[in-house]
Amino acid sequence: MNTKSVDYLGGKLFPMILRFSIPAAVSLLITAVYNIVDRY
Repeated sequence: MNTKSVDYLGGKLFPMILRFSIPAAVSLLITAVYNIVDRY
Protein backbone atom coordinates (compact mmCIF):
# COMPACT_ATOMS: atom_id res chain seq x y z
CA MET A 1 0.00 0.00 0.00
CA ASN A 2 1.38 3.40 -0.97
CA THR A 3 0.57 6.00 1.68
CA LYS A 4 1.57 9.64 1.56
CA SER A 5 2.71 11.20 4.82
CA VAL A 6 2.69 14.87 5.72
CA ASP A 7 5.73 16.34 7.46
CA TYR A 8 4.11 18.70 9.95
CA LEU A 9 7.35 19.78 11.63
CA GLY A 10 9.80 20.11 8.76
CA GLY A 11 7.53 20.77 5.79
CA LYS A 12 7.03 24.06 4.03
CA LEU A 13 4.29 26.18 5.54
CA PHE A 14 2.53 27.60 2.47
CA PRO A 15 1.82 24.26 0.73
CA MET A 16 0.44 22.88 4.00
CA ILE A 17 -1.80 25.93 4.43
CA LEU A 18 -3.16 25.43 0.90
CA ARG A 19 -3.57 21.69 1.42
CA PHE A 20 -5.71 22.12 4.54
CA SER A 21 -7.49 25.41 3.83
CA ILE A 22 -8.98 24.57 0.43
CA PRO A 23 -11.20 21.70 1.71
CA ALA A 24 -12.24 23.84 4.69
CA ALA A 25 -13.18 26.76 2.42
CA VAL A 26 -15.17 24.45 0.13
CA SER A 27 -17.10 23.03 3.07
CA LEU A 28 -17.85 26.53 4.37
CA LEU A 29 -19.12 27.53 0.92
CA ILE A 30 -21.36 24.46 0.73
CA THR A 31 -22.74 25.20 4.21
CA ALA A 32 -23.42 28.83 3.28
CA VAL A 33 -25.23 27.82 0.07
CA TYR A 34 -27.28 25.25 1.99
CA ASN A 35 -28.30 27.85 4.57
CA ILE A 36 -29.29 30.38 1.87
CA VAL A 37 -31.37 27.80 0.01
CA ASP A 38 -32.93 26.49 3.23
CA ARG A 39 -34.04 29.97 4.22
CA TYR A 40 -36.42 30.34 1.24
